[in-house]
Amino acid sequence: MNSITIIGIIITALIIVPIWYLIHTQGAGKRKLEKEISALGKGMNISISEHESFKNKVIGIDREGFKGALAVLTPGDHKLYIADLKQFNRCSVNKELLNSGSKYDNDVVNKITLRFTPKNKGTEEVTFPVYSEAEDKDLANELMVAQNWAEKFNLVIHKF
Repeated sequence: MNSITIIGIIITALIIVPIWYLIHTQGAGKRKLEKEISALGKGMNISISEHESFKNKVIGIDREGFKGALAVLTPGDHKLYIADLKQFNRCSVNKELLNSGSKYDNDVVNKITLRFTPKNKGTEEVTFPVYSEAEDKDLANELMVAQNWAEKFNLVIHKF
């Protein structure tokens, strides 16, 4: 082999190996989140059939058991929120804004939650905390995730 071929192979390896490593580690993190929500769900008799992971959260739905779940996974602490979809009229996205004080009326998103409105007045309202400025710091695609999952939950809710 001549030196140009060897240099080409080394440069290609220096580019491809880090990219492969990044893709592999990101996929491993998502698989870990998915295993966590499955494990948490089994303890509560929930079989998550469809799910999505974002940041340190996993949201999912049990279409057979008619339940929705959100797992918030932080080091040393796991919170699981569950909604029995048979008990609710609808699911909506609730967005809380803070006024930035700017003269251009730029409002800042403080919190995004999925709110389940109960059918009966005796049933408590359930909320899934999708985004909180105090905990999550930066807002990415949480609003889109919340809107998509509100639609999915409403499809199951409206079966009753």
